[in-house]
Amino acid sequence: MHAGEKLALTGPSGIGKTSLLDALAGLLKSNVGILHMHSSLSKHCIQKLYQDPPAAFPNRVVLSKTLKDVARLHKTHWADVLGILKQLGIHPSLLDRRPDEVSGGELQRISIARALSVKPKILLADEPTSRLDPITQRETLAMLGRISYKHQIAIVLVTHDHNIAQKWAHRTIKLL
Repeated sequence: MHAGEKLALTGPSGIGKTSLLDALAGLLKSNVGILHMHSSLSKHCIQKLYQDPPAAFPNRVVLSKTLKDVARLHKTHWADVLGILKQLGIHPSLLDRRPDEVSGGELQRISIARALSVKPKILLADEPTSRLDPITQRETLAMLGRISYKHQIAIVLVTHDHNIAQKWAHRTIKLL
């Protein structure tokens, strides 16, 4: 992949799309083949957006604490995190809640903001808009496309929707 490239992975359920993303993220070891990562990339340069946002957040911790911990760990200014949240249509007052106190769509957009706040070079997006209504889905994918272009972030998008893949990505790989 190249900086700023948008790649879509499609294929039937159970084919291994999520497992492939986990291998790319270094969360799973590949059984076959070798993954090569450019020597300039650290493990934090690859961020993953999970298909199930509630499982990706500590359920008893308010969202602001989780995001501030990530910002502090990666030396990201809080104002930058708030700016990303604003772009995603998330009001800062929602951050005073726990993950189970916001809607699935809101939590998914907060998850996207968390990943982008780390300033990744590669974003692995496992059905990142599956819980969003069609209008918010389009807006979120357009925003991800703008951020990919502006910050030269390569994005691998897993989707079952071939129309989204064709319209959004520079290229599509169909797993069979």
